[in-house]
Amino acid sequence: MNTIRHALWLWLLAVALGGCAATAPVKTDDFVAYHDAVESLSAGSAAALAYEREWTYRNYLASFTEGGAANPAAVILDFPDGPGAPFAWTLSDAPQYIAIQDTEARLAELNKLFSDYSSLLVELSGATANDAGRITGLGEALNKNSLSAARALGMKPDAKPVALFSAAATSAAQAYVNHRRRTSLQAVLRANQPAVDAFAKLGADAARISAVGIKTEYQNDTKRWVERYVKAAASKRGKLIEEQLALNERTIAQLDALRKIHDSYLLLAKKHAELANSVGTGGRVDFRRLIDNGQQLRDLYKRLRTAGEQQLNAGDSP
Repeated sequence: MNTIRHALWLWLLAVALGGCAATAPVKTDDFVAYHDAVESLSAGSAAALAYEREWTYRNYLASFTEGGAANPAAVILDFPDGPGAPFAWTLSDAPQYIAIQDTEARLAELNKLFSDYSSLLVELSGATANDAGRITGLGEALNKNSLSAARALGMKPDAKPVALFSAAATSAAQAYVNHRRRTSLQAVLRANQPAVDAFAKLGADAARISAVGIKTEYQNDTKRWVERYVKAAASKRGKLIEEQLALNERTIAQLDALRKIHDSYLLLAKKHAELANSVGTGGRVDFRRLIDNGQQLRDLYKRLRTAGEQQLNAGDSP
């Protein structure tokens, strides 16, 4: 009999503790940290694309001034008749920097989507029943914006769930603000996980595309450098070697940075899943690596831009 009572007491204790864990207050700290990580990665990836755009633009100009094979007609706009006229325009041989501009704009839209989502999570984590209407409105707006972003970013809506704050997530959010149960907040995060994974993959893909662009620009730079080296007097070749070594270092740094951006977007999705698990257990998630990556990226591109300006100034010196 004592054994049965002891077992029953342990069972009741486990149920009570489980109930307390499910209804214990949710700390917003991890949600704020996740938002900070999103903002840090956003700033770092924006710096990367801005630098690449500037580099490709300089190379495009150099293709006209340093003996390149660029066609002057490539810089002249054409205004076709038909759909979109009289507002439509085309560029017969669009340079690489325009493609980078397009990628930059797409990535900015992606980063804004993640920022809006992580901001909503911060609000939701501390919301009460009085905030139900506001949370629903924000969720519906995010859902609509995420579908629009998916189309703009070239994602196929029939391939994966792409709506952040779907009907299931909205229903779970309402349950959470009304009853403040951790399991409801966990359900919100888990309902959104497939969309977070899909959007994070787009960010990682943008980094891969940028890496291909960086290698192309390096090859174009090097081709012109070889022509200059062959024509240069022996006394000038040492300086040219230094120039190429500096280009090597800059290119390696950019590729390493783009790898970090690629990995950080995938890590953003992984940390979102960890956040869902931690909500259920009351544990904590470490976002330091993501935040540090973003800061390191911003610092790197600041240094690269400074080094590039110094090199240009040195080249203008007599």
